[in-house]
Amino acid sequence: MYITDVKVEELRIGAMIAQPVLKDKQKFISENTRVDKNILKRLQQLGIDSVSIRTKYPPKNLKEANSNDSHNKSPINKSKAETIRQQLRFREIRKKIEGKEVSSSKIKPVLGDTLREEAVENIRQLFTEIETSENIQNNTITAHKVISKSDEIVKQLEMAITADPEGHVHIYDLKQYDEYTFHHSLSVALLSIVTGKQCGLDYWDIMKLGQCAFLHDIGKQKIPIEIINKKGKLTDEEFKIVQQHPVHGASILENTILSDDVRNGVKYHHEKLSGRGYPEGISGKDIPLFSRIISVADVFDALTSYRPYRDPMTPHKACEIIISEINTSFDYDVVTNFVAKLELYPVNAIVELADERIGIVVDNNNKLNPIVELLETGERLDLHKVKDQLEIMQVIYPNDIESI
Repeated sequence: MYITDVKVEELRIGAMIAQPVLKDKQKFISENTRVDKNILKRLQQLGIDSVSIRTKYPPKNLKEANSNDSHNKSPINKSKAETIRQQLRFREIRKKIEGKEVSSSKIKPVLGDTLREEAVENIRQLFTEIETSENIQNNTITAHKVISKSDEIVKQLEMAITADPEGHVHIYDLKQYDEYTFHHSLSVALLSIVTGKQCGLDYWDIMKLGQCAFLHDIGKQKIPIEIINKKGKLTDEEFKIVQQHPVHGASILENTILSDDVRNGVKYHHEKLSGRGYPEGISGKDIPLFSRIISVADVFDALTSYRPYRDPMTPHKACEIIISEINTSFDYDVVTNFVAKLELYPVNAIVELADERIGIVVDNNNKLNPIVELLETGERLDLHKVKDQLEIMQVIYPNDIESI
């Protein structure tokens, strides 16, 4: 076992405190205390900044974690990957001894590898066209290329979603560790299309929504790269510059053949129902439906993605945050339809709990808190019943295990 210091704001429910928590030389929390919601609240009340916890694995190299390429790397190390492979083999043996079948069905993402690679390549080319064009509005050839590429990708996504009888998007469809900008555009488009279908939009509106979602961040091409890639907190002046990217995006698309619905969807995707968003502070139903859909998809993918300056949030935590912001930041109907079509923890997904035990999802009728079978012991945990004491820390993707 290792001991590492963790900020209280990053402390996971289920973690084991390794050293007594002291304040003014008085002990408030003993060592070997399991963190639950009451302990978290107590730490916050005491004003404790960080605590020492026990971990089975060596702490991350902080220099590496803060490097610009940190989001390109798998979140698990070689030792953990080998442990998981062994536990999966033991589980299979245990099931055979018990005379039980082990489900061999693999999680099948909506996007196959070929479609994903083609879509990302098209996104890369599209961004290059925009970046190298002085004035897309007055360059008919460039504008045609941009619109054709985005239209092609949206059609591919719509066909892939329609071909899936369940029409759900798995978390496996969304997570990649490289080329964040390109994959973020793809993920937001996929999530928006699925949500739009659930909202009852027709084919042509889905096409426009998909283009809008796909192009929602093109205005960032006009923001200085040093601000986009800054690891620390933005200054007020830098944030004001970033807040202009929706306006830049709408401007880039001005005088093209794209509809006003697409341009306005791009322009207003950071508005909030309360009127406290940007760039214009409009509120409620004055915010276009496309923008209301894209804002949910955008925030969810951003929260659950690896970035150079922070680790990703778990899918259920991201959903809880979005749900808590209904009627202040997000539209109730949009969020309801979004959550209905998002499968956070597919059956057979491998997950790591906050106490570092590894499990496999065996029942996900409760979207946010599934039933997990521990690989090491076979014990089944209903996370809904123990959600105040234990939670999922991360989803472990097949490539994380197989490629190490």
